[in-house]
Amino acid sequence: MLKKFLFILFIIPANFISGQNGFSIQALGDMGISHISGNQFAIKQTGYYSNYYVFDKMKDSLTIKFGGGLKIQYTFLKNISSGLGIYYSNQRQLYKNYIQSGRWTDSVSGDYYDKTTVQKKEINLNYLYLPVIFTYKFRSEKKICISILGGMNFGFLINYKINNMKSENGVIYTWNGSDTIADTYSTNENGITRGKKFDYNYTYSSSIFPGGSSHFTNTLNKNAFRLFDPEIILGIGLEWNMNDRFSIPFDFVYYKGFRDVKNLTAQVIGSTYNPPPVTGNYWTAQYDVANPFINSCLNFEIGLIYKFSSKKTN
Repeated sequence: MLKKFLFILFIIPANFISGQNGFSIQALGDMGISHISGNQFAIKQTGYYSNYYVFDKMKDSLTIKFGGGLKIQYTFLKNISSGLGIYYSNQRQLYKNYIQSGRWTDSVSGDYYDKTTVQKKEINLNYLYLPVIFTYKFRSEKKICISILGGMNFGFLINYKINNMKSENGVIYTWNGSDTIADTYSTNENGITRGKKFDYNYTYSSSIFPGGSSHFTNTLNKNAFRLFDPEIILGIGLEWNMNDRFSIPFDFVYYKGFRDVKNLTAQVIGSTYNPPPVTGNYWTAQYDVANPFINSCLNFEIGLIYKFSSKKTN
């Protein structure tokens, strides 16, 4: 009985804590699939005429992201380490082209024309992340070991951009409510939201009527996106121990936010266009706010780890 007690008290703990304790630093880069869930845009085309609205959905498409950074780790037990990092990463979402064909009618004058509209959209959020990560390695003394990791990621928004692109082509059948004409036309619109500004450019060309262009800027009282985004981290990977000092990790890591990154209190407070095409709350004036924007991504990460101490504790 005494031998068993001594074995449990001394031998097992000594075997558990033996290993490469101490600090290490890791440089890493990643490529992953970025997604903003719940993000089907409601295309609400605001314009001068009251019936110029479309409420159909715009589907998201596969989006690739890149990032990189540094992480400092401390191994305090044989197989367990904790780390604090600093990463740069862009959270992106591309959307499939939305194509709509139909007849547009002015509810006042009765003018109408058939048109085909192609709508494109892209969101790009750039973050500085501070992750806190715990890692457990199975058989860390081997040349190649398996690791699992988890933790929290604290994201701070650096900048963002929403790029809206729309082009229309069609044939005008009436104008001013009476004259029947056949006039081909095309329009191109591009709007970019970044910071507290929304810049909009519009060009128009017609086979009969003279073309033109315009530009206006909406000013917001706040950023359109929240400045802070916390996420959970879960991952699994392999680590190749080249020698006592250097190793190379290969990890698949999933990051998942848990709150809407839209800033729903953002208001349009000014415009260089009169009357402003968008007034009041920025998001409810344009998009379907019932669908929250939740950041997530699945990364493949590869790096290089340098261990400051190769001394083993026994």
